[in-house]
Amino acid sequence: MAPTAGGPSPFDYWFSSQQDVGEAYAAIASDGSLWRLRKAPAAGGPVLQIALDHAVLQAGLATSGPVDIDAAAFDAAGDLFLSFRDDELIEGDLTPIGDGAIVGFAAGDISWNPDGTIASLGSGTAQVVLEESDTNAFLIAAGLLDDLGSPVLSISDLQALDVDPAGGTFLGADGVTSWPNLLFCGSTNGPRVLTTAAGGAIALLNSVPLGDAASPIGSHLGLDGNGNNLTALQVIAARDLPLCLDLSGQGLTPLDLDDTLWIDHGAADATVWLFASLGPFTAGANFDAIALADKFRFQSWYSWNYLLLLPLDLDAAGRAQLDFTLDPADLGADLNIVVQVAELKKPVEMSAPIVITYDH
Repeated sequence: MAPTAGGPSPFDYWFSSQQDVGEAYAAIASDGSLWRLRKAPAAGGPVLQIALDHAVLQAGLATSGPVDIDAAAFDAAGDLFLSFRDDELIEGDLTPIGDGAIVGFAAGDISWNPDGTIASLGSGTAQVVLEESDTNAFLIAAGLLDDLGSPVLSISDLQALDVDPAGGTFLGADGVTSWPNLLFCGSTNGPRVLTTAAGGAIALLNSVPLGDAASPIGSHLGLDGNGNNLTALQVIAARDLPLCLDLSGQGLTPLDLDDTLWIDHGAADATVWLFASLGPFTAGANFDAIALADKFRFQSWYSWNYLLLLPLDLDAAGRAQLDFTLDPADLGADLNIVVQVAELKKPVEMSAPIVITYDH
């Protein structure tokens, strides 16, 4: 979950885990906390940073019991929405809340630290956005069938949340408070994304339905066949696509010697520089890399001790291809090559690297 819109980096995402994590990294994130990766951890220091501490969450819920976060989302106003892995008791351990329910913290009740982590949710400030029975009502309205053709009537455990980018609002459990329409997924609806809009329906993204009511197929999400439920959800706002490098062909056998490197999503008629270097072949070995300043769009350069430096001109669509042939039979040993491209614009943009392996 990323608390800000746009093009988040891996360090912008907030995570919740089923078990405690981080024992090996000098910081432990409990399953009741939200945490993120540190962008530049100190040598020997923790690589995890607690974004929402378990004790802070307990205070906001007014519960004394352990809490395990299952789903989380922020809206544009800064309100926080949560659902939990297990049933919980909140409001002084007096009010039961199901694992298919949603609670919310208004932006005005959230205090932030200078580093962008949550300092406080206040005490007993949680609001019940939807009871589990309310979530079930939205699910039933979507008219889903399972893989046997039977109606899906219960969310069971709500496991993924985000704000519906289509906008709109719905009335919460109290029948008075309006909340932004939410996307949600649970343990029973398969790889189909639902929305609270229109009283409950399969969500639309760019006018395309994110699922099929008749069957839990995942083709609308790029998945193949019937699939399991989704356990995380993040809609990323439209943005320019990053410079992309890909490889077609394998070059591993005499029957397939031809390979092509494809570059895409560059600027029209621009020039990119292709870097390639040889790397270790032993299991578990890594290529050398160097960290770049923040002015670079991607902060890692993997072929800095490069073997090859080659300029490639992109076409009017920002694409290029480089065809090459290499017969493994001509090699004296196994070969590992890392390839990366850079577009020299402001800021300089590096592609993710790819590794080409030839097994002699």
